[in-house]
Amino acid sequence: MPLAVCNYGESQINFLIPRAPGVAWTESSGNTPAPKRRHVKCDEAKPSCQRCMKWQGFCEGYDTPNGSKASTPGPDDNSDNATSENRTSTSLPTKKSTANGAKSYIRFSDPNPSVEVTNNLFGNPTERQYFDHWLAYRYRLGGGFFDEQLWNETIPQMSHQHASVRYAAMAIGGIAKALRQSLKPMSPAQMGANGPHYAFALSYYGRAIREIRKVKLDTSSLRAAIICCLLFVCFEVLHGDRKAAFSHINNGQKMMDELLRRCEEENRRNQNIIGAESVETDALHVFQRLIQQSWSCGVLRRRDQDASEQPNNSQKNSYSEQPWCCRGGSGRKCAYHKMPSSFVTLQEARRWWDVTQHYVTHSSNIVFRVTHLGLGDDLLSECNERIQMHMDEIEMARAGVKPATAERWQDFKDALERWHDGFEHLWITARENRDEDEKSYAQAAHLRAHYLTMYGCVHSPLSCSYESIAFLTPKYREIVKLCGSLLEYQKRSFEAAEIFTMDMGPTWPLFLAGTRCREAEVRNEAIRLLYENPRRDGLWDSRIFYALTSRNRMLEVSNAQEGTSEDQWWRLQHRSAYVDEQGRLIAKAMDKNPLTGSWDFGEDNLRRFLFD
Repeated sequence: MPLAVCNYGESQINFLIPRAPGVAWTESSGNTPAPKRRHVKCDEAKPSCQRCMKWQGFCEGYDTPNGSKASTPGPDDNSDNATSENRTSTSLPTKKSTANGAKSYIRFSDPNPSVEVTNNLFGNPTERQYFDHWLAYRYRLGGGFFDEQLWNETIPQMSHQHASVRYAAMAIGGIAKALRQSLKPMSPAQMGANGPHYAFALSYYGRAIREIRKVKLDTSSLRAAIICCLLFVCFEVLHGDRKAAFSHINNGQKMMDELLRRCEEENRRNQNIIGAESVETDALHVFQRLIQQSWSCGVLRRRDQDASEQPNNSQKNSYSEQPWCCRGGSGRKCAYHKMPSSFVTLQEARRWWDVTQHYVTHSSNIVFRVTHLGLGDDLLSECNERIQMHMDEIEMARAGVKPATAERWQDFKDALERWHDGFEHLWITARENRDEDEKSYAQAAHLRAHYLTMYGCVHSPLSCSYESIAFLTPKYREIVKLCGSLLEYQKRSFEAAEIFTMDMGPTWPLFLAGTRCREAEVRNEAIRLLYENPRRDGLWDSRIFYALTSRNRMLEVSNAQEGTSEDQWWRLQHRSAYVDEQGRLIAKAMDKNPLTGSWDFGEDNLRRFLFD
């Protein structure tokens, strides 16, 4: 019987998955001990201990916020209720069009009768208010470019059947209110000072974990646990705990591995549930985007096998052990080798872009020198080995030995071009009809910006020559222009000062343009856009990218004072950054020592840029 162990903060959940049909999950037994409740030292943060509330769901030392229904203040009993948008209303938003139907933006107060929320789902009005706040908030999570069924419909519907999903959503509603519509880094004390919201959020977070533990675990509950992983990632990104967010992404991948194995068995026995495949496919694509973001931060699970290979009889068993993200979900319908030659809609193009981008990221050796300390070797070794390989090739090229890399990268260049060939006619149409259909143009521009970004990663990887990176200047110029228009579109759509999504937003393309482009004007424009548009797109934080690009701007000035273009690029290739275990952002680079005149490695704490 397979065992999936998922660690949630200071706690551990064991998922025992029987392979036989009709056998429900059970508590661990035999040689596998049941998870023990761990003692966590109370932080004595009155009135509620954060550690006890978050990891155990309650605090034995102090009263929990929802201990008394009669005397508990509601989430709107605070000064920020003036900006709320019908948070206690049952009506849900839909798309809104102008009179002529030309342009449509997302609004959060329009009725949507397809998802109904009833009071009997909640223990008290406070829970209902936080859940309603998440309902209004969730439309931003999908990014606003494409219709996201998982966030918009599936999760609200699953909250009817699974209390764990409901409480995880409430936790997001609570922490979103605790942040007071700001995405600046906040300490727990600062969030706690903004009213009862933070304490409620931690309590609901812990309750969601307890609900996952206590249910009779079957395939349906495993789906709910996976959805909770996505919601927990969302919570921790808002909370500012990136280490916990990486842990949830890793846990979700483990559970997706097991879920798809079970689904394949159920499909063979014709026992699949109607509609379940749609949930799995939607979750797969969201996880693929999160994996892409995780990779950009230097965190990636080790690859076991080339995902591009199609299975034959001799490979069947080993192929089935490929990670779920490379197999293309249930029935392998979203595997890279099944991509059509042309896409009918932009939504279809986006789905296949998720697949193509994941294939290139997971199967090639592209990497960037950004990482996080304090994570396990299983999450860091893949990217660390890629970095070492590129640095070895850089030194070989410096010594006059040119590595044979053309063949190694050609397959991934072909993969990108195959996707682009299917997408190009949609891009041409979207540009021609931009004035009449701005949303379709935004969707197409979003895809093209990310395609051009990945194009640059493959055609000019970390160990590339100056000539190859300089050749990409027109591409980076277009990326910055596209991202500028996308940011303006989202501003009008969301009507918020700071935007938070769980999508692949414009921040990553701008970061790469702001550090890799060899034209200062393009870099400066990317930095300006990052500064003027504070936002978070999942793990991508515009403030972190602004700090890194601003520090790089200073480095570029000193670096340009000496040596040829190749010499200057060689020094820049040694740039790196990391987030240490205390959450500090540190940049490393070769800079000229004014005392000795030599180029030495140095470190710089970028805190001053984060709060600029």
